[in-house]
Amino acid sequence: MAALKKLDVALLCLRYYALLSTKIHAPWTGIPGREKYISHTVVTGATMQDNIFRGIHHISLLVRERQRALDFYCGVLGMTLVERPALPFDGAWLDVGSSQQIHLLVLPDPCAGQPLPEHGGRDRHAAFRVNDFDALVARLENANIPFTRSRSGRQALFCRDPDGNALEFIG
Repeated sequence: MAALKKLDVALLCLRYYALLSTKIHAPWTGIPGREKYISHTVVTGATMQDNIFRGIHHISLLVRERQRALDFYCGVLGMTLVERPALPFDGAWLDVGSSQQIHLLVLPDPCAGQPLPEHGGRDRHAAFRVNDFDALVARLENANIPFTRSRSGRQALFCRDPDGNALEFIG
């Protein structure tokens, strides 16, 4: 009898999951055309093997001065330079870990002069996982880099690099 109840509970859970998989929940509710943005896995039942993506290789950030950016990313945050091919503009490539990089591009910023939100979480930003959140906080404080803690209650903070690019760090 107990085995039958366990089976019934398992089937009920599977039915509930299947129901959730076919419905759209907040924040998608009320967004026209939302169906085409839902996870392929949820819509079709595809497996992770069907996912063609392996991760993020790099993000590119526009900076005005290469050395000032390197002082922040390498000097304060501790990232390391990696080889960069010859390109027709100045810049630097940085290792973030796990085969991921930041590409600093010394190019004109088309958004220069636009007001930025005070809290980086309300701006486009790159988010990084860190091994030692407290050590990062100490580095930023020692360098007098202002930051705000996540408003979600997570162990996370937001700061800006010298060029105003918003960065999030998650412990």
